[in-house]
Amino acid sequence: MHSSLGDQHRSAEYGEGRQFESGRAHTFKNIKRILYSMRSLEIVALILIALFLVKLAVISRNPRAWLQFWKKRYSNTTAVTIVALVLAGIVLYFLLEELTIVQIMAVAAFMALLFLVGFLPYMKDMFTLGEQWIKQGNILQRSWLVILIGVALSLWVLWEIFFK
Repeated sequence: MHSSLGDQHRSAEYGEGRQFESGRAHTFKNIKRILYSMRSLEIVALILIALFLVKLAVISRNPRAWLQFWKKRYSNTTAVTIVALVLAGIVLYFLLEELTIVQIMAVAAFMALLFLVGFLPYMKDMFTLGEQWIKQGNILQRSWLVILIGVALSLWVLWEIFFK
């Protein structure tokens, strides 16, 4: 298990003496030192937190602006898919440096449950959307990529649990 950012282990690991300096003049220096000593997963988590806080700030002031911003970004689904898959691959690489695929899937289960809680207030709309997808008759065709990824990850986890 890795130590947290403030531990003396981190200071010793990076050859630093005193990790934090006091005073306002040294604030940027402290932030810079912290950022340079962060592991890849800490950076990923920090980026996610920053994005969450920006989203929360924008939605609390102007939800329509948030929607319009993302409508423009998602208009080219092929480009978004490619970028998302590349970023997912990078994050998976960083995760696998410190966790097993079984642990990563357990975290995915945790996040899926949190997403479920987030979607519960909108379930009536989600069921309506689901009915529309069923009427279109091409759910599997439209979702082939995420299904393929899910199957591959599931087989990987099963291999790790039962055959390794």
